Amino acid sequence: MSNTFPGSGNAGVGTTSPSSGLVVAQEGGNYTDGAYLLVDSSNSSFAAAAFAGIKVAAADGGNYQFLKLQNAGGTKFEIDGSGKVSIGGSAPSSGLVIKAEGANGTDGAYLLVDGSNSSFSGGAAIAGFKTAAADGGNYRFLKLQNAGGTKFEIDGSGKLSIGGSSPSSGLVVKAEGTNYTDGAYLLVDSSNSSFSAATVAGIKISTADGNYTLLRIQNASGTKFLIDGSGNVGIGVTPSAKLQVEGDTYLNGGQRVKVTTVSTTTTLGASHHTVIADTSTSDVTVNLPSASSHSGREYRIKNKNNKFAIVNGTIDGNTDWLRLKMNDAVTLVSDGTGWFII
Repeated sequence: MSNTFPGSGNAGVGTTSPSSGLVVAQEGGNYTDGAYLLVDSSNSSFAAAAFAGIKVAAADGGNYQFLKLQNAGGTKFEIDGSGKVSIGGSAPSSGLVIKAEGANGTDGAYLLVDGSNSSFSGGAAIAGFKTAAADGGNYRFLKLQNAGGTKFEIDGSGKLSIGGSSPSSGLVVKAEGTNYTDGAYLLVDSSNSSFSAATVAGIKISTADGNYTLLRIQNASGTKFLIDGSGNVGIGVTPSAKLQVEGDTYLNGGQRVKVTTVSTTTTLGASHHTVIADTSTSDVTVNLPSASSHSGREYRIKNKNNKFAIVNGTIDGNTDWLRLKMNDAVTLVSDGTGWFII
């Protein structure tokens, strides 16, 4: 091996005719295809202020590159004088520019973050990207775009837009799905059949106060579907009951209702619909609730035995009790002012 370290001029390691300031032509012991420069930082006694590696400093105001790696195919890595980094090209226009295609990619550049290390400590380690800004949320954390415009954005306040830019709320989806041609949709795929009973498959929405709407679907003509904070569902209307529908309903099949058998005096409420009076041992009185607080409610009452079922309330304007003999039945409905036989 021949080296040259003149008092002035170019220095060479493994060559006596260096063409620039420092030329390393010496192959390392573990390499057979080229030269390398080894910086050994195996000394464990380095203080916190010590540099282990290569320190490049220039006093020219950022006009020169700190580091540039190239081969016959062109520049592959560059750190310019202002600290901007380019991977796969030269002259980076922003903090980090990636122009290199990944080993498995043939149509563009990608950045791989490998979190396959299984020894990460519990919860304290970050595997992926951490982006932080101290400007008060004026800058975007992440923006992905192509020739068709912005496709994904996380703004400085944490709001997210899919298929567009400048999200106006927590999550805005503007992207059309691959199976749709007329608008945007959000797909939640729960095709994993191994979910345990405690797992949520779909969308879970949770609030602590019950005053906010859990889900609202609307278009230019108004709200079409709503689940309020107490779990009431409205179709075409803001619900005042567990389920309220504004418009026609169509049932392609039978209807199931709750049937309650009573053998003692009972006052009907929201949990009753069809009531069977068991009068096998004595008369049974069924009290109707206030019509004003049960507008639209329907009750069906039948006596199945040989004593009387007595229906107590104002019915068709009469305050007399309605007595049902064995196998008699009656259907009653409230209009908000009284109960009426249907």
